[in-house]
Amino acid sequence: LFDKYKSLKINFGHFAGFGDMASFSDTQSHWQQIADVITQQNVVGRGFADLGYSSGVLSNQHTMIKALAELVADRPGMIDSLNYATDWKMLVLEKDSQSYLKNFLSIVNNQKFNSTFKQKMLGRNAASFLGLYKTDKNRVRLEMFFSGVDEVPRWLAKT
Repeated sequence: LFDKYKSLKINFGHFAGFGDMASFSDTQSHWQQIADVITQQNVVGRGFADLGYSSGVLSNQHTMIKALAELVADRPGMIDSLNYATDWKMLVLEKDSQSYLKNFLSIVNNQKFNSTFKQKMLGRNAASFLGLYKTDKNRVRLEMFFSGVDEVPRWLAKT
């Protein structure tokens, strides 16, 4: 699809799976396959993976930290492809969803991850996927739509 549609962007919601990243080291896992598609097909910036619904955040933070660190060490391009919570609605399925963000932040605030990684994963990559930067066509379209509104949405004013 990426070859056929050159401007296509895909966000693999909940990293295209429903479990935690404990299976990441398995070369046949969907985590590995998605990361391979994004990095080996040279579609970083067009292929994204969301970690907003990864049960490991609630159940096994140590495994999540290890798997994320391995992912970005083995495939540095994933730093520009990972994002968080673009599929936030899925979190309501979790028993302890009210602490999910706090637990997730404790993972990305681990010393293994630098501030650039955190900024990209917690906002910049999602803004890129959604086309919210000032020169993006989608942003221009949204600005035109909201131009006649008294109060511009905060998310539009931030990017």
